[in-house]
Amino acid sequence: MIDNKNRKEPRYAWEKAQEIIHKYIEGLQLVEMQICWIKAQLIIEAQARYYSHVGNDVEDSVSIAWEDFEVACRGAGEPGITGAIFMLWSRLPKKEDKYFKFSLENATLSARGATDPNALRYMPKVYQAKVQTPENGFDLPEAIPLRVLPTLPVVQTTGALKKAINKVTDFSALPFQVFEGGKSEVQDEQPDQPEDELF
Repeated sequence: MIDNKNRKEPRYAWEKAQEIIHKYIEGLQLVEMQICWIKAQLIIEAQARYYSHVGNDVEDSVSIAWEDFEVACRGAGEPGITGAIFMLWSRLPKKEDKYFKFSLENATLSARGATDPNALRYMPKVYQAKVQTPENGFDLPEAIPLRVLPTLPVVQTTGALKKAINKVTDFSALPFQVFEGGKSEVQDEQPDQPEDELF
């Protein structure tokens, strides 16, 4: 009999992290934080699209991007993902700092706890660092993954580059639902404008 209860995921179990962070932010009932959470998830999705573009399958791409999010929470992430973390901290009421830090720590530990250790891409010391706050700083050197991702092929001409980029246009298949939550008040704040006045 196979024991699925203790089975570890062969990729970073990002769904656990997303769910825990979402529940915390939803519980705050602050529209600004919910907007920042949506933006942060879209930044993670953009990172996943990049990984898909350079040759990873969609499931791995999403997993890798969320693992990068954890590394950024711990202060050693890429600038784009780290920006998403700063954005979340910037909208957080000061009295929530320790609770948000705990939520991020809990979320990333849960995701990693459900992941096969052999699937993790960074050295153990990266994961052992504490979740950073703006006061601690995010000034650690960017962590370099142990597993190197495939690279884009060298393209000789502009025409060939354009064709290669056009091949990868449909990312609607990403198995990643951005949790929006909250009420639709955000959409109601902006008055309808005729299309010709938008630009």
